[in-house]
Amino acid sequence: MSRSYRPSESDVARHMAKFAHQERQGAQGAMKAGRNNKYKAQKTTVDGLTFHSKREAERYKELKLMHQAGQIHFLITHPPFLIEVNGVPICKAIMDFRYTDKDGRDVVEDVKSKPTDTPLSRLKRKLVKAIYGIDVVLVR
Repeated sequence: MSRSYRPSESDVARHMAKFAHQERQGAQGAMKAGRNNKYKAQKTTVDGLTFHSKREAERYKELKLMHQAGQIHFLITHPPFLIEVNGVPICKAIMDFRYTDKDGRDVVEDVKSKPTDTPLSRLKRKLVKAIYGIDVVLVR
């Protein structure tokens, strides 16, 4: 059961603005609480967007250059995938990036180091594949 969705440029812009605001709010709350990341990842902000690690921020910079060069289109950060079973919402799988490559294929990426590639993250990638028919690319 594959679901295909191609966002318009205005959809992408609205999405980026909405999640940039939410990420900024979330990062400020975490800083206020003084919580440390158990994997020693450092939240990093690029272009007003907050990323969970330096590696994820670096991948965003790479994808942004590819987008500017016309190699990819419709770059979205932190796209949510609703996981439902028999119409019952189970959880949301939030991947790191979604874009359309130059051949028109929908690509979803999840940036993980070996320690952060937990059984839960592997399960969520499998659920995205099962429900949406999208192979999530693991970026190390």
